[in-house]
Order: sequence, then C-alpha cells, then structure tokens
Amino acid sequence: ELNEGSKSYMSDKGFYVITVDARENPNYIQRKRIIPGLASFEWVQSIFEEYGENADGARYRVKGLFPTHKEGTYYGDKLAHARKQGRVGDYPHDITYPVYTFSDYGDRWTATIFVQFIKGRIRIIDDYWDYEGGGAPEWANVLKAKGYNYFDHIAGPDMNPQTGSNKKPFATGQLLQDTLLKLGFSVTPCAAHDFDSGIRSTVDIWNLFEINEPECTTFLQAASGYGKQKNLRLSTSDHPVYHDQVAATWHRHIMDATRHLGVMYKIHQYRGDIIKGLNDYKSLGPNKSPWRKNIYKKRN
Repeated sequence: ELNEGSKSYMSDKGFYVITVDARENPNYIQRKRIIPGLASFEWVQSIFEEYGENADGARYRVKGLFPTHKEGTYYGDKLAHARKQGRVGDYPHDITYPVYTFSDYGDRWTATIFVQFIKGRIRIIDDYWDYEGGGAPEWANVLKAKGYNYFDHIAGPDMNPQTGSNKKPFATGQLLQDTLLKLGFSVTPCAAHDFDSGIRSTVDIWNLFEINEPECTTFLQAASGYGKQKNLRLSTSDHPVYHDQVAATWHRHIMDATRHLGVMYKIHQYRGDIIKGLNDYKSLGPNKSPWRKNIYKKRN
C-alpha cells in the first residue's frame, strides 16, 4: 500500500494515506523521547546523513478512514450503516408510487423531505431547504415545479391551528395551514410528541430508509451533522462530552421534518392504517390518506 513520493492518496482498501515527514514528530522537534516507539532525533538524523532527506526512512505513511459523521449525532451511526448496506445511492423517484412530504416550517426557513413508501421501504427521493425566508409561497412554487404525484403533506405539531406555537407566522399573521391551503396544498400537522419519543420513532425506521443521494445532498449533510450541543467546559480533545439538548445548527430543521415522518409512521404501525405504497391501497379511494384524521381535533 506504500507509494513513492509525499502526496496523499486513497489505497486500494479504502484507506486515506498521508505521508508525514519524520521531522514533524515530537521526538525530533523537542530532541527527546516524548512518544515511545517513534523515531528519536538521533535516529532521524542518522537516516538523513546516510540516505538524504527524501529517503523512505525519513517519512512515515499514516492511513485512516474519513469519519462518516461527527461524534454526538443522533443518526450518524444509522447513516453510516445505511451507506455500508448500499441504501444510500441511486434511489430515484418511482412514478408508479405517490409522494408524501414531511416538512418543518419557520419564518426564515423551511425544510422538506419527499418520501415514497415502496414495498416495505421508505424511499427519500428529494429534499428542499430554504433559509432565505421564501416562506409558504416559495415552498408551494417548488412543489408544483417538481411535478410529483402528491398524496399527502405532513407538517410539525407546531402548525396545529389550535395549539401550535407556529400556527401564525409573523410575516402574515394568518394561520399557516390556511395560507398553504390557499396556495393549493392541504397540509396536516403531525401528532404532538415529546422530543425523545420523536427521536426514538425515527431511529426505529432508519433501517427502512433508501436515500436518493443525487437529490438528497442537504438531507445527508443534515443527518451526518445533527447532534447534541457540545459541553465545552467538560470536553477534552480525547473525550468529548455533550449536553442532553440539540445543537442550534441548521441541521435540525431537516431532521425535524424527518422526525415528523418517524412519528407518523409509528402511528401507522399502531393503528394498522394502510399507507399508500406499502400495501394494497386501491380500496382507499381518492384523497383518503390514512393520516388525514384530524388528530388535533380528536384530542379535544
């Protein structure tokens, strides 16, 4: 696996190999035994004198793997496992199945994932991420432009017109659900849930995910970076420590949309509802979404 020269390269076994000059090791720099097992200052000097500064003995080749996700993430290991199993790749939109959207709305940002349920699998075919304040009108324009055969649209519980904290955006002062309906999209808020149960519901379905890598780059970046806030006071370079709360980064918005998917999928499992695409859905009839049950009204 060794190469001539000092350029970094990828080995045939998938390792990233870098070449380090012997003079960069602490033993040489400080001229004493700092790290046992590494070449001493005297040994390196003898190699230089006998073979020159470009000799193989004066360079170390270090190999390792790039991390697939950062530490302290909620789904990083699940994403790494999905890649290992080949569930991240070419999983395009299948025109024979309808599309569901799961979204997280805000005054300045909107995040959406586009999902198809195909033969027991959850295929994430596309994503949408707006951080410039385009709001509901821009979201609606994008969905229309994509031209998918939509079957249902799910939002977070904060859009609940009765109890939601985000039911009326500051920009309009009107119910977001009504605004979206005027734009041509009937959007249902998902069931209310606490954060931890939502995370567990999502973790439970990650093994069903098939992710269309060409169109889901933002989703993949969010999944690999969505994690807990680091405790800078207690963390060291070798032993990071994390608070039990989400880091306030952009990743959380797309992952909140994914959490809404996890929560609603779990409701399907408990109720035995039919999700169009998973089973025989022809008996449902038009606009008979299994999730359009006015969950927020049932709670009253």
